[in-house]
Amino acid sequence: MTHTRRGAKAGDSGQRVAWATLTVGVTLLAWACSGPPTAPISSASETPVVVTDESHAVVAAEADYSRHWAVYTGGGTWEPSILAFTSFLTWKGHTWEAVGKNQINRGKLTGRFDGLFMPGGWAGNYNQSLTASGDQHIRDFIADGGAYIGMSAGAFYLCDVTIWEGEYLDYPSDVFDGDCVGPIEEIAPWPEYVMTPMDINLAFEANVFEPPRRDVLYYGEPYFVPHEGQTIETFATWVVPENPAADGAPGVIGIDYGTGRAVLVGPHPEIEEDDDRDGTDFGSELSDGSDGSDWPMLWTMVDWVFKQPVTRAPGTTPPACSDGVDNDADGLIDLVDPGCADAADTDETDPLPPACSDGLDNDGDGLIDLVDPGCSDASDDDETDPPPPGLIFADGFESGTLENWSVYGAGRRWSVVSGTAAEGSYSARAKRTGSGKDSFIEVSFDAAGFSSVELTYRRMLVGLDAADDWEVQVFDGGWISLEHLGTAREDNSDFQPRTFALPSTATAVRFKCETGAVSEMCYLDSVRISGS
Repeated sequence: MTHTRRGAKAGDSGQRVAWATLTVGVTLLAWACSGPPTAPISSASETPVVVTDESHAVVAAEADYSRHWAVYTGGGTWEPSILAFTSFLTWKGHTWEAVGKNQINRGKLTGRFDGLFMPGGWAGNYNQSLTASGDQHIRDFIADGGAYIGMSAGAFYLCDVTIWEGEYLDYPSDVFDGDCVGPIEEIAPWPEYVMTPMDINLAFEANVFEPPRRDVLYYGEPYFVPHEGQTIETFATWVVPENPAADGAPGVIGIDYGTGRAVLVGPHPEIEEDDDRDGTDFGSELSDGSDGSDWPMLWTMVDWVFKQPVTRAPGTTPPACSDGVDNDADGLIDLVDPGCADAADTDETDPLPPACSDGLDNDGDGLIDLVDPGCSDASDDDETDPPPPGLIFADGFESGTLENWSVYGAGRRWSVVSGTAAEGSYSARAKRTGSGKDSFIEVSFDAAGFSSVELTYRRMLVGLDAADDWEVQVFDGGWISLEHLGTAREDNSDFQPRTFALPSTATAVRFKCETGAVSEMCYLDSVRISGS
């Protein structure tokens, strides 16, 4: 993945490494009047669908909900965010104009625009460009019924307090009475960008058409912590198990302010990684996941911020469990069907019976259901026979996942890769974790009843020099090193076998990799813990 140093950040540029400020001149103003250079797909011929009652019944929407937006293009803004969001607005059927600091500072928003979009960029520049009068005009604009969407830096700008890399910055807008804390290094160290999952709050009215989870572009954004008395609506939360403070914390929120509303969007759903209709090729090497686009999320977000009926984006279909159709032909529809967990469930198919009561020989040993020694009872969903005596743990990563492991550390996380393996097709790999940033995978085990325990594995270290590190440790009341590269160098062309005796009272093993260059990596395969 290629990373750039442009992005949507919060800090005061006067205290940090300078970021090249966008100069918006005649060219951008001309572009602003005519729309983005790549015309997005028109939605003029498509009729959205609108929620009309608490049961989420849907009907065709007839009202005209077109809006006129002010799009901030002043110093510090990030052009891909502007291009992508204005392309989205055209798809939504809304109009827009570019505005700079002078229009905002002079109070030219109220009466001319329905909404204000503050794009990704560098919020420190926004604070320098917008005067106290400009901040007040934005507050008045929202309080008088205007809509505000702040993407990344535009979200940071609206916060009372920004905590950027541990430094507290008192921001002047004070619309959101809370803290914006970023970047979340466990997702991606600044200034790198990646796709990351977010959990969607399906209980929130604006998310009635949303899937339970989305993959979004992360580029150094915050999580939100409201102060006492500040109410928020949570659109989506971050998934960061390695950071307890950020894991499950709001990453997209909505607030009421006066008679208006604001949405603070941490990530960049305006960027279309799998489609050029956003007018920019930023992130084109990435994938938006199974959903293919985050614009439907923006669509309903815009509906909510304008307090209008929440409509379904054109080209999207309702989930199988809320479409009014008997999709699995069992005579039961939507939430009446046992195959539906909730209205956002996309599969109405009834769940299969457990492996130990389905009448099948699931593990191919000639024994079926409760006759199979792998079945403890009829509700057991795994017919696999128990491991042979002496085997405590084994993983060759052939599942394609790290489901048996804990993954953590300040460095880029381990993952399972195919094509390079000691056995089978898969192995675990840590690549370019970041200089001085350790990345761990750890597995816990129970060796009770064994007098001797042995660990075997195969590893391949590629291009590790004196600045990198590899270490294997066992936990027995504290971490004990089994293998440590330290300042030595190692560059393997194939997997190297390793065997170590473990204390019988040990409870965990972990593998650490630290590499700084993209060509440096650690591979791990065929991990086995056995006892006798």
